[in-house]
Amino acid sequence: AGARQRWTPRCPVVPQRMSSPRARCHAVDTTNVTNLRFAAYAGRVDTDGRVRSFNARRGRLSALTVERMEVLGPRRSIAADGPLVAQEAFGRTAPVVLEVGCGHGGAALAYAAAHPLHDLLAVDVFTPALARMLAEADRRGLTNLWMHRGDAVELLSERVASGSLAAVHVFFPDPWPKVKHARRRLINREMLDLIASRLVP
Repeated sequence: AGARQRWTPRCPVVPQRMSSPRARCHAVDTTNVTNLRFAAYAGRVDTDGRVRSFNARRGRLSALTVERMEVLGPRRSIAADGPLVAQEAFGRTAPVVLEVGCGHGGAALAYAAAHPLHDLLAVDVFTPALARMLAEADRRGLTNLWMHRGDAVELLSERVASGSLAAVHVFFPDPWPKVKHARRRLINREMLDLIASRLVP
């Protein structure tokens, strides 16, 4: 018998760590995304063409997470839309700090406890993590920690006024180290310019 030929998928981009050749052939070119079912390979492309730096994890929420979000969420969340006005959102006028990608809230909780005269708005897309942070803030009696579930870039660009933030915390952004992942990175010139425009001069 002749030597077996190695099968090579005919697709424009081959994502790493895929389990089978059949899965690899479903990759898409991130420069021309026509099917949003494959947006995970393209950095989660929005309908406006912007490539997100994250993929929101999906799954069934536990009863505890649902309870925490139903009880604590309304008290600790900002409005779903409209301009972010500190007096209306937080009930006072104080320095506002935005944390991008707060996760389970370790840094956010520590900052809120250390700076009671500041209002910290923690942003993330992972609901269980936000619920856990809210529960811990409630246990500690922290009244200056707030949350927003959604895209921090959209929040900054569409709802936060220029010169209104005392600081922006971005501690552990996903590095997306490969060259082809560059457009997925959160930290880039456009993002830094956006953050700078929102900081108090």
